[in-house]
Amino acid sequence: MITNDISNITDLEVVEVNVNVVDIKTKEQHEADSVSLQDRVTSAVESTGEFASEKFEAAKAGISDGLSTAKRKG
Repeated sequence: MITNDISNITDLEVVEVNVNVVDIKTKEQHEADSVSLQDRVTSAVESTGEFASEKFEAAKAGISDGLSTAKRKG
């Protein structure tokens, strides 16, 4: 029982244990639902790369439009 384990580990007397169970899953369900740190980093890198690419293309189009306008006026 958990109270015995806590007592053995800490040499303290366990008076009360409060537990709030939110969900129960099998190991397979937990692993399927879990997102690893690597998954989060990969997702962040992909999002950042897409954002930077979009901004680069927008800036490139703006410069191209500006050059075209300058050539027509010049």
